[in-house]
Amino acid sequence: MQRVLIAFVIGLAIGCMLIGRVDYLLLPAGVVVPLIGVFMGLMLLLVFVMFFLYRRRYVVAFSFSAFLFFLLLGCVAFQLKYRQSESEMSALSNEHCVRGVVVNNPQRKTRSLAVQLQTKEGVTIICYLNPNPLEKRLVSYPEIGDSLVVFTKHGFVPTSFLTDSTDEFAAYRRYLFLHEIAGTCYSESWQVTKCKPEGIRAVQRVLNSQLRTLRDTAIPIGEHDDFAVVTAMTTGNKNELSKELRDQYSRAGVSHVLALSGFHLSVVYMLLQLLLFTWVGSDKWRKVARSVSIFTIWAFVAIADFPPSLVRAAIMFSLLLLSQIVRRRVNTVDVLCVTVMAMLCVNPFMLLDVGFELSVLSMLGLLTMGNWLFERWMNKRRTMSREGWIRRMVIKVSDFVVSSAITTMVCSMMTLPLVSYYFGIVPILSIGSNLIMSLLATALMAITAVWWMVSWQSQLSAWVGVGVMGIASLMNGVTSWFSSLDFAVIPWRANELGVVMWYFLIAFLLIYGARHLSIYGNGGGQHK
Repeated sequence: MQRVLIAFVIGLAIGCMLIGRVDYLLLPAGVVVPLIGVFMGLMLLLVFVMFFLYRRRYVVAFSFSAFLFFLLLGCVAFQLKYRQSESEMSALSNEHCVRGVVVNNPQRKTRSLAVQLQTKEGVTIICYLNPNPLEKRLVSYPEIGDSLVVFTKHGFVPTSFLTDSTDEFAAYRRYLFLHEIAGTCYSESWQVTKCKPEGIRAVQRVLNSQLRTLRDTAIPIGEHDDFAVVTAMTTGNKNELSKELRDQYSRAGVSHVLALSGFHLSVVYMLLQLLLFTWVGSDKWRKVARSVSIFTIWAFVAIADFPPSLVRAAIMFSLLLLSQIVRRRVNTVDVLCVTVMAMLCVNPFMLLDVGFELSVLSMLGLLTMGNWLFERWMNKRRTMSREGWIRRMVIKVSDFVVSSAITTMVCSMMTLPLVSYYFGIVPILSIGSNLIMSLLATALMAITAVWWMVSWQSQLSAWVGVGVMGIASLMNGVTSWFSSLDFAVIPWRANELGVVMWYFLIAFLLIYGARHLSIYGNGGGQHK
């Protein structure tokens, strides 16, 4: 599976580089499907020959042909996705009026209101609404699921994958293009029609309404930044976060806490295990509890609007829980590869998403080098005396400190080049800040879950809200102190060659470890 994923990723990268540079090499649309069919037929023929005629004689030929097939598949997949996005943009080029459904929370800007719409053709656009109607006339405020008609005088500005160094908004248009936003517009006027949403949008609308109620309860207790952190960590909505607060968490090396990922999903899973009493139930009840956990996890992902890092974690959690239900041993590295392959097949543009890249690389490091280091610590810990409750408590605290240090060190090693390349900084105090923030973040999510459950009772919600806002304030205080230190970060921006060479070195270490250090052994790479 690793070889298939590597070939597919290389193919996606080649397809990305071909666009705009050697446009004449783009495959015609009528050739793509027949060409894939020919390669698939050759692969099936080689499989038949290998397994039924000459057995293992043509294993090398089969592996080589499979590598070429997935290389071509990746190249074609990226180009097809690019053509699809371009066709959506061209449909908006001459439009001055558009009707769509609001699909996210409107975000207040300095002089406008940003609303994301989805038309009936499935095209997604961002409209910056003129705020005057909100201030001068009594009109309804747009919410998720409402129908919105936008009139624009200057038409729509299409997003673009190709960047122009003379355009100061080129990077922003490329970002929107890769996130499947076809265009943007500034409205002259707009009309909203209240609608009753269905499905997951109805749930999101109810939660947003309840979130506003919690906000009214929380703001008198704490600061706005405290509530912004709570909102980002529990619903994935980062609209409330100020630029200063984002920079503060980034300089402290804990910005991953604000983005929903596997860490947040693991806390949700632990809370589910406590609520379902899995530690005292029978084996059949544990299977039922794991099935319920899978459903609940995906409901949480849907409510958070499917961020890539959370989707990756949810797929891995689901596969591992299914393996526990059917009592099959699986290799967690293979599970990661299957997850990444599935996500890239659905949306090849995820390969260029910064959050997706950092999430996958961090998880790869934890499943290989991280598991090996923690296994070495566990072997050493077995020699320690367990007599007395004080020693047992010290061992548990040591486990937490060592696991947090290993997690931070491995994730920093895996993501250092990309963080430097994209953000131009290297946080050097992340180990210390993560030790504290991991405890506070876990406590915050646990108490916030209670806060959401009692939010319909105002007095009890106010009491629990005091604890929630207190922890959030403490988190902001910790990150403020770390980020204020002069040596918190080192300004350094890596170039493309440096990033490539760093990951070649990491790949060599992982391959060497897999062969000589048993990184993928029973303790590190497998899950029961």
